[in-house]
Amino acid sequence: MIILDKNVEYGNVADLPKLYGLTAKALNIGPSEQTEPIIKHVLGGCIAVVDGICAMRNKLGHAHGKRKTEVQPEPRHAKLAVNLARAASTFLVQSWELQR
Repeated sequence: MIILDKNVEYGNVADLPKLYGLTAKALNIGPSEQTEPIIKHVLGGCIAVVDGICAMRNKLGHAHGKRKTEVQPEPRHAKLAVNLARAASTFLVQSWELQR
């Protein structure tokens, strides 16, 4: 919704980290839009979190026909991923609402 509201062209990009980066840039909350080093560092961490959650899902999730013998994440890993995703998405929505 944010990316559409901001009229961001994204073509056939279906990669969540790329979409997050485009959305953050459109909201001026991407690391490259910052001048304060600590803010730049934290917002870069948000991109790393989104990338890590996607990698975790692809590597450890059940969506790719994995066998039960393969490594499985523990419930604490799932909770961590959910809480990090919630924090990142809440920050995006709050930034968008502030600009509207």
